Amino acid sequence: MRLLPGMVIGRVPKPPRPRNIRFLPQVRYFRPLGVPQDRIVDENLSLEEVEALRLSDLLRLSQTDCAARMGISQSTFNRLLDRARFKLARSVVEGRGINIQGGRYEVVSRTHRCMECGAEWDEDDCGPSDDARRALTAPGVCPNCGGKTIALVVRAPHEM
Repeated sequence: MRLLPGMVIGRVPKPPRPRNIRFLPQVRYFRPLGVPQDRIVDENLSLEEVEALRLSDLLRLSQTDCAARMGISQSTFNRLLDRARFKLARSVVEGRGINIQGGRYEVVSRTHRCMECGAEWDEDDCGPSDDARRALTAPGVCPNCGGKTIALVVRAPHEM
């Protein structure tokens, strides 16, 4: 093999790091009504794209905070969010199915436990309960009893 100017031997690009996600959707497929099953074209949305939408559009966090939570740069987060929004818009406008699956991700937990009453809640809980909203606004206070002795629960990935 002949070397040309600018060629480097032995340089292999590093593999992309997995993105941190804290939410796994219960429903993974959506289909448009009124379109026969055999005519539906699916749009695949990765789990990290769903996480980007959740953090930015549902929890209303800044892109800097979203990127930090996912363990990626802000520019990578911006590209991920743009891709997710494009796929959702195309699905709605063109009547496509939305299939949520795959991606390069690692599930991480940020569960807190009150040492006074034993209640547990997730830092990113975005459910409809008032307790979850209180936990988001006052992370150092138990949403159940108002206690201030809070510990972070560390779980192995297989326990989540």
